[in-house]
Amino acid sequence: MGLDSLTEESVREAMQEFDELGLQAFCERYGLSRVYDSVVVEGRRQYSAPAIAAAAHGLVPGGAPLASDEVADELAVKKHLGRLGFLVRKVTPPPWKRDELVLACAALFENDRKALRAGDPRAVELSRVLRSMGIRTPDQYGTKYRSPASVQRKLYDLQTRLREYTGVPTRGGHLDTAVLAEFERDTAAMMAEAAAIRARVDGGAEASPVEPAEAEAAGPGVERAWSLFSAGGARKYGGNGGYPDVLGEQYVYDNQVSNSRRVAVGDLIVIRDADQILGVSRVERIDAQAGVPKPQKVCPTCGGTRFDERKRQLPKYRCRRPTCQAEFDEPGTASNDVTQFVASYGRGWRSLAGAITWDELQAHLLDHAPQNAIRPLERDALLALLQGRSVPPPPHLPEGKKREAPKGGHREGTARFRVGQDKFKANLLQEHGVRCAITGPCPEQVLEAAHLRKFAEHESHEDGLLLRVDIHRLFDRKLLAIHPDTLTVVIAPTLADYDDYAKLEGLPVTAAATASDAIRDHFHDTTTAWT
Repeated sequence: MGLDSLTEESVREAMQEFDELGLQAFCERYGLSRVYDSVVVEGRRQYSAPAIAAAAHGLVPGGAPLASDEVADELAVKKHLGRLGFLVRKVTPPPWKRDELVLACAALFENDRKALRAGDPRAVELSRVLRSMGIRTPDQYGTKYRSPASVQRKLYDLQTRLREYTGVPTRGGHLDTAVLAEFERDTAAMMAEAAAIRARVDGGAEASPVEPAEAEAAGPGVERAWSLFSAGGARKYGGNGGYPDVLGEQYVYDNQVSNSRRVAVGDLIVIRDADQILGVSRVERIDAQAGVPKPQKVCPTCGGTRFDERKRQLPKYRCRRPTCQAEFDEPGTASNDVTQFVASYGRGWRSLAGAITWDELQAHLLDHAPQNAIRPLERDALLALLQGRSVPPPPHLPEGKKREAPKGGHREGTARFRVGQDKFKANLLQEHGVRCAITGPCPEQVLEAAHLRKFAEHESHEDGLLLRVDIHRLFDRKLLAIHPDTLTVVIAPTLADYDDYAKLEGLPVTAAATASDAIRDHFHDTTTAWT
């Protein structure tokens, strides 16, 4: 027996046991490492993929829990769990925070503006310091979290952005450039700041982000970032009647919502639902209207709006107020006047469709109030997350009139829809970011989830790439392929006369490495048609 013997039932049973025990006790029971590089995603929960696979094997009739070395191949674990319909993705280390980058730049400047090798004792020591000041543990961020190798990579990225560097800069974030510029302007002051951070860490006080009150004190000119919860009118408590949000256009709230008076024109906003990040934009206008009636459902006993709707127990509702806790079949109704705000954000909208997960985002929230619909975010961390998914930040836009919708109508028709296509695309976005596997970053709206094997023949979503719409058409129509040995683009001779497509020849496609068999089959099928 092996990973092939896993079943959906055994995996779900292992997840339930994980929920009951927690990571540490679960791994201790099965003699497994708490550090892992891939997770099984189930709703808003994440589980160590190797640990779940090892435990699930012991829950199969006649099976026994697998040892650590038997689940060490996390690609094999991902393949077998994926076969059962589970989403498995890599653990992504968090973006570098400002304090971490200050320490990294200090190490660079102390070494004559040159990056340290991973084996250098100074890189090893910096790795230790960075790990000790992290907001989470390496258990949750994988084996590469602030490792000496990742320190070497970050220092090299910073080195390529120095003015004396003559080569091509490597990939780096918005915050990298900003902190490095501060070191260039006033090296002595920044080295002093680095020493203060190091002293705080060595003394046991973790560096902390700016609290909301501090951001407020900075004045109205400070650009903030916010997480806005929207789920079709559903909010935390049953008493709320909902809001007429329009995804990609407007967000509606009122003066009874926490932080309602702090959101301002020009602020960055992230729109999310309970499970994923839907998109990002910038507030372009806020309209306010006083005296708007707000209908609410209330507890018929105490008149409170905080009550739960129960799925199985009767009566159906129970009041959450400790001094009441009444149970009832139907809530009462009430109305009070509020000031309603409509924040328009359509012109800068960047659809994400789940490319950034809620778990990734909530690590950078600046409050501890999960019940709030509007919550403050670390602006620089949000920009770094977007950069990591190849999403350009929403532009600064002047206030202006709302766009007029074009006149139109509709016609009736029939169509066949692929089951699971949206989830297939969402999985690829989470794994690879908002980027075409061949041409690079582009808007989510022009990306499609391309099947490497004909869906009409296999009707499965196992092997795929994110491709720009036109590239997808060329891929499907046998005008473009990926060489299975070099993982580079090859184009049909008929495309050579088109400059924009001719320059695709030879581009690397590293995202195709995990689907080599499907890539090879497509390549041979496609290139045979050219002869």
